[in-house]
Formats: sequence, structure tokens, C-alpha cells
Amino acid sequence: MGRLPFGEKGQTEFRRIWNSAEPLAAEARKSSNMKSMTLSGRVGTVRISGSPGSITDQGIRLVTYGRLTGPRLIRAWICHLFFNALAPDSVNTTTRITGLGEPNGSPVATLEFCPVKDQAEPLLAPLAELALEARLRPVCLFPKTAWAFARVLAKNEFDTGSRSMARAMADYSVRQAWLGRRIGSQIIPGEAHDRYNALVIQGHDPFDSINALVESGFVSHTLLVCRPLLAHMAAHP
Repeated sequence: MGRLPFGEKGQTEFRRIWNSAEPLAAEARKSSNMKSMTLSGRVGTVRISGSPGSITDQGIRLVTYGRLTGPRLIRAWICHLFFNALAPDSVNTTTRITGLGEPNGSPVATLEFCPVKDQAEPLLAPLAELALEARLRPVCLFPKTAWAFARVLAKNEFDTGSRSMARAMADYSVRQAWLGRRIGSQIIPGEAHDRYNALVIQGHDPFDSINALVESGFVSHTLLVCRPLLAHMAAHP
């Protein structure tokens, strides 16, 4: 939990945060009759239980103070699949997530996942199996990098040939997510420098070569999670 500086600098920073948070709060206030729902059931060979979040008559409503980054969207997508797989047929299973908009654009951005009732279980089951596998051994899936990588592959219909893979590996957004970036004198580390990810890669950078990336499981895991996500995601007007 951070602290703001004293004096005018702190007041200016507080006003900036307040002004960016107010449009999100206004969006959250539009949702009425919010309730929670505990769901439990078997998906494939795995039993899953939990609450998918705040539910309204229009489905799940998620509001986050932050941009709609890969990690946030992946979490929302998995929650959406869980909700669609186990919610009663009478419930609207749309998921809508709102976060901060891009600089110099709209103050808020909203994305939507439409109902996928018939597809939810076959899409969620391999993810549940992957989660169980991750309890036994490290699984190579880095959400920021995976999101950037999948978006580049999507431009070429998810072709995983050597040329397409090399292009994705060299893409600036992918390198930035993996290795980090510099803003002025500030260095923002990428996922390669995360200490938990370091335990996964064990000193062997999967981005050293196409073969290393494929053998690490990163490509197959990225496609498993992000390809259907991108296919079912739409901007909300």
C-alpha cells in the first residue's frame, strides 16, 4: 500500500487518480440488482466450485481500476467459461469487463464475452487439467507475453509455421512483455525477470529459438487459452 507525497505534488496525484476512477465508478453504478452465485460441478474429470463474481440481469459485471491487459482478460475469460459451464439455463451468461481506456481516448473501455453455453465445457476442461498439472510441475504460460504473442499470431490466422513464429517472437509488443521496457530513466521489467517465472524456465529462455519455445509448451498453452478468448471477445459499444 503506497503513500502519496506531501503538499501540492500529492494533491495533484490524488486528483489524477480520482478523475480516472470516477468514470469507472459511474460505470459500476449502472449495474443494478447485483448478486453472487456459488456454482459447483464436474468439468471433464475435474470438479470445480466457486463464485464467478458480481452477477446482474445482464450477466457477470467486472470493473477494474486498470487497463484491460492480457492477465485481466485471461482471468475474465476463464471465469466466463466457468459461469457458462455451470450456471442454470435461465441465467444470462454474458460477461462484461470495464477498465481504464487508452491515453487520449475514452476514459473507460469495455469488452464483452458473449454466451458460450454449448462450448464452455470443452473449452474449460483442458484448462482445468492444465491447472491440475501446474500443481505438480511448472507450466510455461506467461499471461502478458502470451496475450501479446497470440494477438500477433491472430493477424496471420494463428499460423504456427516457422516464418509466422519468428515474426511473433521478434514483435516489439512480445519482446516488451517478456523482457521489459524503459520509460525515460525507469525500467519496467518483463515477465522474464519475474522470480517465479525464473523457477519455471530454470535459466533456459524459451525465446532463444523457435524449437525451444515450442518444446517449452508456451505456444500450445497460449493457443489453448488465448485463441478462443480472441474469437469470442468483442468491444462493447
